[in-house]
Amino acid sequence: MSLFHRRIAIASNKAVQYGFSKPYFRPFTTFPVSRLARNWTAYGGVVGGTALCFGLYYNYSVSRIVQESSLEDVNPKYKKLFPEDTWQPDNTTVDPFLRRVSVDGQEFWLLGLGVRSVSFLKLQVYAVGIYVEKDDLQNLLATISSAAGAETDLSALILDQEQGLALFSKLFDSNVRFALRIVPVRNTDFGHLRDGFVRSVMASLRSRNMTDLDPSTGISELRNAMSRKLSVPKNGELMLTMDKNGELYIRYHSAKANSKPEALGKVTDKTVIKALFLHYMTAPAAASESARNSMTRNLVELIKQ
Repeated sequence: MSLFHRRIAIASNKAVQYGFSKPYFRPFTTFPVSRLARNWTAYGGVVGGTALCFGLYYNYSVSRIVQESSLEDVNPKYKKLFPEDTWQPDNTTVDPFLRRVSVDGQEFWLLGLGVRSVSFLKLQVYAVGIYVEKDDLQNLLATISSAAGAETDLSALILDQEQGLALFSKLFDSNVRFALRIVPVRNTDFGHLRDGFVRSVMASLRSRNMTDLDPSTGISELRNAMSRKLSVPKNGELMLTMDKNGELYIRYHSAKANSKPEALGKVTDKTVIKALFLHYMTAPAAASESARNSMTRNLVELIKQ
């Protein structure tokens, strides 16, 4: 018998002498390293597996509760808005958009989805979703129906430059809450996005005969909220949401795993808020015609059903 095996036997005998059972209570120092490692690996595997199963069950239960409670609130009349949980922007590789998003206790429903393109080359900049707060959807539909009267072509009414502007201006004046979700299709930065929003506001004021309004306060608020000198990667998310007071809150959610949304700031000047949203919803030269057209199609379907 080798010296190593003799030492194991001596240690085992002492363990039995002091009342410990031989198979389970040998001193750890007598175990070969490989066996000690195997034991700890097995113990860790059992504990880790148990924790993983509990975590998966917990997450599944919570997500089911949230989803089911949300679906219970959806009037069957509006379920055409939710044929699936997500909606993929056409001709892009960005992640699908959620059809329902919750922000600070408000639930917004996706009305239209499209892509913002620039220059004659139609270079894609970002995908954009137009949302409405679910509790304001009925007001939105009733306002359009009232404006249409006996008009049968609802689509033409909404897309018309003058009638569409009057219609959505009325909706903003009655505090219907909208939201925009902006997702870049390629890496960019806050500076480019900020400058694009400012140009959109100024272009909207000029083209919609709102030049008599002073946007300076709102432009400063918008610039301050987007003042970070950081990159915004593809699939990073900017969420612009309106609250009951008509103020606009801007949040950023990185594309990195396990990241959390960050509050960037807010805009209180309703002139700038209105001009920015009208640039996506009305003619002329909407920021994204595809988003505007899909929003129009959804609204017409909801009113006519």
